[in-house]
Amino acid sequence: MKITHVKGKPTKVINVVEAAHVDGYRLRVTFDDGVTQLIDFEPFLRQARNPMTTKYLDLRKFKQFKIEWGNLSWNDHEMIFPIMNLYRGKIEFTQPKPDDVFPKLLNVSNGNIRKSETLILPTNMVRRLKARAKKEDIPVELLIERYLEESIGRHSKRV
Repeated sequence: MKITHVKGKPTKVINVVEAAHVDGYRLRVTFDDGVTQLIDFEPFLRQARNPMTTKYLDLRKFKQFKIEWGNLSWNDHEMIFPIMNLYRGKIEFTQPKPDDVFPKLLNVSNGNIRKSETLILPTNMVRRLKARAKKEDIPVELLIERYLEESIGRHSKRV
């Protein structure tokens, strides 16, 4: 369930109720108020730099979306979009800002990520992590480290 805002005022609750693959990277998404949008995800995927996102250029992976809690989601929220972008029918790509880069945060023991590396996260993920960190009253760095450790653990189980 999502509350949309127009000029800072809550206006209505919107949920995705149906999504169907049309062709290529286009999905027809239907919302609970009857609005249907044809959304082309290809420009976003082609401009993305994060391997967690660009892997969805593989059409088999792209087609594995689900509707969870009124959101369109891929692989347990690995890729998810603001509900208003979906409702407007346009996915916008924004380059990460300098404050979205967290240098020297990580200390993951498997050797894939070293403490000296810089981590660049998608802007929408940074916003979600910051909000969750504030809600849980923990440093955002700790939350990012946990997220990465869980992701690496899931990945190593698959391999």
